[in-house]
Amino acid sequence: MSGFGGFVLRRAIGTVITLLAISVIIYVVFYATPGNVAQITCGPRCSRSKCTRSPSS
Repeated sequence: MSGFGGFVLRRAIGTVITLLAISVIIYVVFYATPGNVAQITCGPRCSRSKCTRSPSS
């Protein structure tokens, strides 16, 4: 396929590959790394009640 159709097809395939790669990276960062994300975000001196409380309260 040549011309504009080939260009669009190559761009679409590249977009799908990029989105899959980003999804894998996000999964590894948030789910496969050890530790509690809330505790890490709150800090080392954060109490348990403060860490489990929702951000809006």
